[in-house]
Amino acid sequence: GDASTSAARNGWKAIFEPAIGTPKGSRGGVAILARNFLGLTRPTGACTTVWAGRAIAAVLQAPGCRPTLCVSTYLETGVGMSETNCKILAAVGQRVADDECKCFCVGGDFNVPLDAMASFARTVQGQLVVPPTVRGTMRTKDGGSTLDYFVVEQNLAKGIAKVHTLEHQRLKPHVPVQLT
Repeated sequence: GDASTSAARNGWKAIFEPAIGTPKGSRGGVAILARNFLGLTRPTGACTTVWAGRAIAAVLQAPGCRPTLCVSTYLETGVGMSETNCKILAAVGQRVADDECKCFCVGGDFNVPLDAMASFARTVQGQLVVPPTVRGTMRTKDGGSTLDYFVVEQNLAKGIAKVHTLEHQRLKPHVPVQLT
């Protein structure tokens, strides 16, 4: 079945943006998943042409907690902080700044090294949250790189108990990263 059916079968609600092709022919997409007992809605005006296929937003509602704006990103591969990647991050940053939740978690396949994302984290007054992995989150036969991580609102970051890779759920060549 499709990804939505698979997610539901495993106890998750999911919001997806259609996968897009890359110049190398591979496909990538963005999604946000939350356990079934949590509220997950797509806010109005959440997707613009700037982020089409490259980012998606949802509001997560956990019992007893304030709403959290969640954004999943997939920046262009192999181009670093290109003009397009900068525009996507600027649009995501603006969405974070405009959101009434004031609590956010931006995660995904950033396709740029951590030091390149430090400026974005400062701009949105967030904190980089990175899994402790020696092998990286994107692995090839030649090695690995840490390209999948989070930028989280500073107060929310204080409540994170664990950030780790889900080794048993490989999405080749990436390894999913989870916050708890």
